[in-house]
Amino acid sequence: MMNDFAGKLLHYLDKASGEQISCPVLVCVLPFSNYTYVEALPNARIVGGT
Repeated sequence: MMNDFAGKLLHYLDKASGEQISCPVLVCVLPFSNYTYVEALPNARIVGGT
């Protein structure tokens, strides 16, 4: 699997507050089948822990 974040952040408008919120976009591709998964995330932090 190949995965990376898209270059620029996307933005959406919070209808309740009117605030413009930016979000990173994660793109994952299975190279031999070209199956693609794309998801806008609230942040680009790695969440870990036990």
